[in-house]
Amino acid sequence: MLLKKIINILLLLLSSLILIFPNSFQLVTAALLTVINLLILLRHKKIIIHKYFLVFWLILSSAFMFYISISDIKTQYKLEIALKYVYFPFLWLNLCTYIKQNFNIEWITKLLFKLSYISFFTVFILYGLMLNGYYFVEYFFENPNIDNDYFLGFTLNVYGNLIFFAAGLFILPKIFKNKLVEYFYIITFILVALISARTALLCALMIGFIILLIRYIYIKKPIIPFIYVLSLIGIVLGIAFLTEQYLNYRFLDYLKQGSLRKLVTLGGQERTSQSSYMFEKIINNPWGIGFGNIGLERNAQRDFKYEVLILATLMRFGIFFFTIIVSSFYPIYKEIINFRKLNDYKKFYLVGFFSIIAFSFTNPYLESFDFQWMFFCPLVFLSDFSNERFRWKLSLAKN
Repeated sequence: MLLKKIINILLLLLSSLILIFPNSFQLVTAALLTVINLLILLRHKKIIIHKYFLVFWLILSSAFMFYISISDIKTQYKLEIALKYVYFPFLWLNLCTYIKQNFNIEWITKLLFKLSYISFFTVFILYGLMLNGYYFVEYFFENPNIDNDYFLGFTLNVYGNLIFFAAGLFILPKIFKNKLVEYFYIITFILVALISARTALLCALMIGFIILLIRYIYIKKPIIPFIYVLSLIGIVLGIAFLTEQYLNYRFLDYLKQGSLRKLVTLGGQERTSQSSYMFEKIINNPWGIGFGNIGLERNAQRDFKYEVLILATLMRFGIFFFTIIVSSFYPIYKEIINFRKLNDYKKFYLVGFFSIIAFSFTNPYLESFDFQWMFFCPLVFLSDFSNERFRWKLSLAKN
């Protein structure tokens, strides 16, 4: 019982770090993820791995290690890539399997939403500290871009997680029983999205509202969603207008000049150029070229990293192994057919998964192990473990 309590406490700490401060304490997060997996193994003396997952992990890990080995990059970066593409996915698959088998999916989802609620306020607090000269908070930022006129818009790592939640707004009535709490969640979410001026987050939020509208119309309450959504948007835009008038924080200007421009150009000119260049590389090298600088430097330290992750993956590993990667998520595709039969919690993970996949065309979320939960949690939670033919036990216990 003591070991189980320790695992649960560490799981809560890991969830908090990943959802509230992703990428900020990576060494601590990586250590926690490793220790939790070891404790789970120690407590149960065995792990149950879905045969489907294990086979694909072995095949893809072998392919990844081959392409990493032929890549013209420093050894330290090869190790870093191996950890992100081989080691951490295995830990996430193990951990997600343990969570699914030991916790209720409804309880897990409610916990994640409550932690996301806390992350909203960390955005406001950190931004306020930044504006008042407390630059130590840059530790939580990635290239803050606030100019002397308080021109809004900075990259806070937590925005990546919020993209996953934005598309799942339809589940809020199940999460928050109090309507005022639900409305306040949406209002603060919109404010955070405006502060971020991140095109991906704003688009995900719009998708969330569209799904919410469709849901209300489907249950034959067409007048409610329009009043509901328009009133919330009106409140937020009113706050944005007041801040522009009296505090000179230019929400709307940045939205018009920054985010809308990026939306029209599909993520900005840089990403468009990347896509064109990568398409050419893919056509000329259909078997993959591995990692390395292809002539487009987007990261001075790691010149092999690119925002357009989907095309970068196709370019690095080739058409054949890219097809295998896509096939590994078959359990999720299967649930699309059964979408109407799924409960709201499973629908949330399904919608969140495809939302983060869509925005992986503009941001390399899968390359950060802090964000990999958004890929592997839906994969495991939506898979069927009930059939014994698809179970494979790896036991350390003596027969």
